Amino acid sequence: MDLFRYATIRDFTDERVVMCCEELEEAENDIFGLATSFLLVQVARYCITGVLPNAEGEERPFHPHGMTSAFLLIGMGAVCLVLGILLAFVPIGNKKLKHVSETMQNTLGMVFAWAVLVGARMVSREWAPLVQLVGDYATMRRLTIALTLSTCAITVIGALDLISDRLSGRDAKQLARVLQNMINVLSILIGLSWEACFESGVAELAQVSGDPERTTLLLSVGTIMVVVPAWRKHILERVQVLNRKFSERREALQTHGLEEDAEEEDKASPRQETEGSSRPLIQGKTKI
Repeated sequence: MDLFRYATIRDFTDERVVMCCEELEEAENDIFGLATSFLLVQVARYCITGVLPNAEGEERPFHPHGMTSAFLLIGMGAVCLVLGILLAFVPIGNKKLKHVSETMQNTLGMVFAWAVLVGARMVSREWAPLVQLVGDYATMRRLTIALTLSTCAITVIGALDLISDRLSGRDAKQLARVLQNMINVLSILIGLSWEACFESGVAELAQVSGDPERTTLLLSVGTIMVVVPAWRKHILERVQVLNRKFSERREALQTHGLEEDAEEEDKASPRQETEGSSRPLIQGKTKI
């Protein structure tokens, strides 16, 4: 990726080149965190249950492991989340080491998301009342998991947001960034749970059709046609507005000689807080 980037990009002062480099770096970090966290959870599942899941994270055929295994996996994810939070408080001056630290925080947060999702799946297969309710219907079981995790995550996100708004003192901004990282992790958990739900639904619809491959392709294209316009209209537009407000606030702080506050604002910029979202603007350059 770096060889291709440096072979094709010449003018690093061009605004579009800067935006391209930022998007490439963010994509590299997200891919690394997502892949590494998934593999770590796969290894943890093998260590806890003695059964190695397939490349999709499924056990086929399914082997019951008991509720203890599920809670051990969730506990491992919680430990990783705590380590990521503690890592955020470690002062690092070197730019490369800071990048490694941020990547590790991202990876540990995704480990928590994967561990909770897989643990919830194991609980849904082991908890007798839920087994009697949904039976062996995989899509219904995953839909129940997605609704439950989304409800819990949104509740916790609301509480963390309220706490973040009421922080004060010298370490308030540092704590606010930690809380924002936790909110990002819970957002990833919601996304993973619904992705698994939609994947199961598409697979079942494709199997009952006469042409599974073509049906899967058509359903995927239809999903993109629904999701992308909504993303551009609501999420992308909001990110642009937040970046513009941030740029105006940072310029105002610099105008009044508050460079330290401006640097703190830069660390807590909307581009950092909307992790996984597109970062469409360059601060102070692009006009909407």
